[in-house]
Amino acid sequence: MSKDSYALAAEKEIVHTGEQEFTLDVEEQKEYTFQVLLSWKETEDGSRQVKDDAVLEKTVYMIRDYGLRLSDIRTFSEDGTDMVYFEPDSIVKISFRAETFTSLAAEQVQMNGTVSDLKSSAENSYEFTVNTGSEPGVQNLTMEKIILENGKKLPVESVASIRVEVLKAVPEVENLHRFSHGLSRRYPV
Repeated sequence: MSKDSYALAAEKEIVHTGEQEFTLDVEEQKEYTFQVLLSWKETEDGSRQVKDDAVLEKTVYMIRDYGLRLSDIRTFSEDGTDMVYFEPDSIVKISFRAETFTSLAAEQVQMNGTVSDLKSSAENSYEFTVNTGSEPGVQNLTMEKIILENGKKLPVESVASIRVEVLKAVPEVENLHRFSHGLSRRYPV
């Protein structure tokens, strides 16, 4: 029974003794009351007649712990080479493992404020790409949230970051000329 509306959410008749299982789809963070009601008659001598006697009543408040665990965070170049040093404005491919207590797959990741779509590369393994930008130096890429296929946004509570370095642009030499100073054939550089 839902506490909000006091409406019956589900009912199951139990006709046999022994262990029983009852499954019910519930909404997260919504309070429910679980009741076991007895309706029975005894023998013909009339010794017992019970109708809808509540023998058990429990309040159930569903808060699901997804048990998010991230591991094996690695960076690659576009061609799949494992690396941490990148040219300015290049693509970084990031792979990681994400496991939860559920069978729901991860669909997106929020890293440094930007949401990216995930591609599943194996069971519980995911990949996505980001651009390094043009600013040289060390960057700390931090995963902040994982978004599951049901839309649930799970905050990343453990440290889930990796450092990459964007290299300085390599200077280019243009219009290099050599000059001869007289007859000596020595060329100053």
